[in-house]
Amino acid sequence: MKSSFSKLEKIFLGIVFKIGFLNRVLFDIEKVFIKKKLLINKSIFICGLPRSGTSILLNTLYSSDKFACSTYRNMPFILSPNIWSFFSKFIKKSNYFERAHKDGLKINIDSPEAFEEVFWKIMMKDEYIKEDKLNEHNLNDDIIEEFDAFKELLCQSKRKNNYISKNNSNILRIGDLSKHYQDAKFIIMYRDPLNQSNSLRKQYINFKKIHKEDSFFIEYMSFLGHFEFGMNYKKYSFESEKKFHIEDLGFWLEKWCQVYEYLFSKNEKNITFLSYENFCKNPRNSLEKIIKDRNIISNIDFKNIQNNNLNIKFEGRIKDKAYLIYEKLNKLEKSSA
Repeated sequence: MKSSFSKLEKIFLGIVFKIGFLNRVLFDIEKVFIKKKLLINKSIFICGLPRSGTSILLNTLYSSDKFACSTYRNMPFILSPNIWSFFSKFIKKSNYFERAHKDGLKINIDSPEAFEEVFWKIMMKDEYIKEDKLNEHNLNDDIIEEFDAFKELLCQSKRKNNYISKNNSNILRIGDLSKHYQDAKFIIMYRDPLNQSNSLRKQYINFKKIHKEDSFFIEYMSFLGHFEFGMNYKKYSFESEKKFHIEDLGFWLEKWCQVYEYLFSKNEKNITFLSYENFCKNPRNSLEKIIKDRNIISNIDFKNIQNNNLNIKFEGRIKDKAYLIYEKLNKLEKSSA
């Protein structure tokens, strides 16, 4: 995710944001005139509460060169990857730069990113997005059929037969997704509660500062369906009220508990919980247990994966509750291995 935009980029993206139906129209054109029948072998959906290691996992799997995923080159016409690729191919490959999170993760125009939510926003006409919250929702057969087409178009444009996405907002629909795609793998990442909560708090403050300095960035994140941090923060509908202020660590610990209690209840056969700590300790072993495909594992770049946890101090009942949930998740992960 970029932290700054040129004037030309702002004008172009601003026009696309305002003409919302353009993405849908181009998607329909691709379905009719471009789409070919394509068999997708594997589908992997990565999600979790942000700052759990989902980006690291996505980049690691994507390095195998076996998966199709939306990249920055697909922006802003995420739903028409084949049409837009004709124009975006003229955009030169950029140098790597640190993303807006300022967390050391470097990206360029061809880096995979969480752009899948644009599909759900457009197809569902933002109906699940409310003023202060994001509603969990069900998926009917029609929208699943549209999603199948989207996946096939993306795989067609990338010339791949495997699909992968990292979309934390799939939390809102993971029940229906996991039931509709029983052959797919759903990987829910989680992390040491204090470290993940501390990182969530830092990013909330970081993006609040970015939003105050450049209001266009709020429009950009809203278009992408990113409401995790900053001035356009929205909670999930299944969260209850917090006892702490939003800039306190306790607030994010409460959120951690509420989200992972909810996800713990979604323990379907094709849903796997993966801890950030275990993944960083032995990434190859972690993925071999989940993916079980030597052709993919043998091509993965396991370099530069490191545990960035800190020694965070916090005392209180909410901390004790969080670590009880954390231990349950660890046991669940171990038992499913």
